[in-house]
Amino acid sequence: MDFEATCSETLPRHEMETIEFPIVVIDSQTKSIIDEFHSYVKQVLNCGTLGTFCIQLTGITQEVVNNALPFQHVYTAAQNFAAPYLKNGIYITCANWDL
Repeated sequence: MDFEATCSETLPRHEMETIEFPIVVIDSQTKSIIDEFHSYVKQVLNCGTLGTFCIQLTGITQEVVNNALPFQHVYTAAQNFAAPYLKNGIYITCANWDL
């Protein structure tokens, strides 16, 4: 998992919102991709205000998040996607920012 969130050089961490929710399932034996889930997430707190810093850092545009589903819908879809892999799987992220 490698979430992306709203960000700026001054936005406090507790005000950041998830705007991209990706999951890649990898077979640890073969190191091959088994399955993928990806969705962008609509902003709720600061709708329509992705700044230049965030767009340049993530590559995600305001139009993309404006047309995305709200977090609760994406989260439910991600849970349904991940359910079959949870028994024998572990979560790995790029950094502690993701969880």
